[in-house]
Amino acid sequence: MPVSPNKALIVATTLIAPWGPKLLTGLILFIAFWLASRWARRIIDGWGKNAELEQRAVFELASETASY
Repeated sequence: MPVSPNKALIVATTLIAPWGPKLLTGLILFIAFWLASRWARRIIDGWGKNAELEQRAVFELASETASY
């Protein structure tokens, strides 16, 4: 005897429903941490570039001052 679509849907929903909120929460947390790590990496890289530019500016200023 074939299983009706309604029964199949009820069985699938009954099996999946308890895990739904946990999976959704896990997915949201994963995306949030992934984005936070990307933003943190960009900020840290930006700080490195700023420090490099500052160091270069100080070196150029020091070399100009020393040439006088």
